[in-house]
Formats: sequence, structure tokens, C-alpha cells
Amino acid sequence: MKHESVKCRELISKFYTFLSCSFSSWSVLGIIFLNILPAMTYGCSPAIVPDTASRTATTLSITKSPHTAMQTLDIFVFRDDETRLLDCYQRVEQPEKWDGRIMSSAGNRIIHICANSRTGKGEWPLIRSMHSLEKISFNLEDESRENPVMTGEAKIPASGPDFMYPGLPYTEIPMSPLTCEIVLRSLICDFKGRPYDGERITDAKVYLTNVNATRRLYSAEGSMPERIINAGFLNRYDLAKFRDSSLIIKHIDKSIGKEGIQEDIRLYCYPNMAEEDSPGTPVTRMVIEGKVSGKTYYWPIDISRGPGNGISGGKSYIFDVRITRKGTTDPDIPVRTEEVNITFEEESWIEKEGYTVGF
Repeated sequence: MKHESVKCRELISKFYTFLSCSFSSWSVLGIIFLNILPAMTYGCSPAIVPDTASRTATTLSITKSPHTAMQTLDIFVFRDDETRLLDCYQRVEQPEKWDGRIMSSAGNRIIHICANSRTGKGEWPLIRSMHSLEKISFNLEDESRENPVMTGEAKIPASGPDFMYPGLPYTEIPMSPLTCEIVLRSLICDFKGRPYDGERITDAKVYLTNVNATRRLYSAEGSMPERIINAGFLNRYDLAKFRDSSLIIKHIDKSIGKEGIQEDIRLYCYPNMAEEDSPGTPVTRMVIEGKVSGKTYYWPIDISRGPGNGISGGKSYIFDVRITRKGTTDPDIPVRTEEVNITFEEESWIEKEGYTVGF
């Protein structure tokens, strides 16, 4: 019994020694974890910065289109160095009530804002750096006409004033939607001089084909489409996947004649910078479809304005169209100049309304 008691005490002693060593190891790991926690923290509402650390602050002037709204803001603050690691993240659920305050640790910083992501705070992938943020993508089927996904970015220098001091400098951040806006401002049907002069277009609708339906949060200028829907024609299976199919199709209730219509029909898609129309990189088209004397015709219009000049996010492409003769029997054959007269405008639709929040 005595021998077994000694053996038992030896085992207990070794067990406590093991616990002591394990505790020491975990303490070291805990210290390491706490040191890297600011870069790994998924949410910091508000951000916590040590009292001894200097703080960079500014006031953001956020601008957006007047017919869009911001329901949520996902704010990422990254280090502006070769690592571009995440310094802080914050989700703002009600931007109109937000006091605009966020703090980060010292140094040059890059602020990236994503509005209306419709991604829950806990659903974002583990964003550790700007590189990982660049992998995030969105689908057109989930977009909203009133609340499109928008992004904005600004750089904040380390020399900015302390957060406690008034008179902060302004940094303007234009919130740019990921989508392009295609506008049919007016549509006239004038068959003057044709055997069918006086005929009208009935059962008309306007829609987009060869639509890029996926876009990354960061897309290089000139990037090719990632996923095409309505490839060559109006696909009802593609339409069925939309939360709001009016983003890419609009039915016109009345017939169209010489008096025309002026309805500002607005359709949306993601950028497509295809330089030439090919099976792998088709040009996005706005198709006007309707019946003349009971037969269906199509007037497909290329939105791209020539090689190397496709359509970009945050841009509005505005068309005034006068149809002068019957169209094609294929929605994927572009109209010729003798079939339609087109006037075209391109403008930005992102910096038209501004409000200022403290930051």
C-alpha cells in the first residue's frame, strides 16, 4: 500500500507539472493572440484603441445618387502599407442615425465602405486584409433599384489631428454603385415613307441581353464579364432568379407611334468591357421588342460604344431612339443605322447628392 501511495503522489506531481507548463504555454499564446487581435477582430463597434496610441481622425463627406439610399454600411479600415492588413471593422445598421465615429490605431490607413451589401455582419468571410476583401463578389439577381450595392474608399494620413481636437479636415468619399444604369429616355416609332406608314408598335418591352450578372467588390478597369445571363435572348429561367426582374426588363403598356413615349426606362447590369462581340465575350445589348402588324420584331442596340469602350459601373448610358423601319427577327442581331436613329449620352450618376458625417 505504501508503495502504491508513493507512486500515486508521483503521478499527481507530474500532472501538476504538466498543468503548470501547459498554463505557461497558453499564457504565451494568449499574449500573442491579444497582440494580433486588432487585425483579426471581425467587428469593432466602436473600435477600441489604447489610450497611449495616437489616433487619426477626419470628417467624411459621402456623396451618392439622389435616387439611391443607404440602409447599411460595412466599414473596413486597413493599414496603408505593404501588408494592408485589417485594422478595424464596423457595421452600421442605420446610417442616418450614425454619429460617424470610428477609431483605429496609429499610422496611414485606408478606409473602405460598402453600402447595402445585404450580407449579415456574421456572414462576411474572414476578412484579414484588402487582398481578401477583393475576392468578395455580388450577384445582379440580389441587387435593388433603390438600394444598390455601393462602394467608396479614402486614404487617411498618419499626420491627421487627434480625435479629441475640433476642426477636422474633410475627406470626400463618393459612393459608386457596382451596377451600370441603362436609360431609354424616349422612344418614337415613325415609319414615314414605308409601305406600312402609320403602323404602330404594340406589345412592346425593353430588356437587356448578354448581361454580366456577377461582379467582384474590386474589379480592375477593363475586366471581362464573369457570368452571362440572357445570353442572346430573353431567358425566363434567368428572370425567375431575380428578387426584382424589373432591373433588366420593362413592359410598355401603350402602343408606340409618331408621338412617342418619354418614360425614362431605367435598367441595370454589371460592367462589361468586352472589346469585341464574340461567343466568350458578348456585348451587352438593350433590346426593344414589339409587334408590327401582328408580327414580332426586335431592335437590339449595342451599349458598347466601340472597341475598348464598354460599359462601366457608376455610369449612366442614356438613349433616345427613333425607329424608322421594321427590325430583325433575331434579338441578337444589332440594328443597322437605317433602321433606327439614336442619340446617346454618357454621364456619372454617383456624385449628385451629398451629406456629411463625422469620422
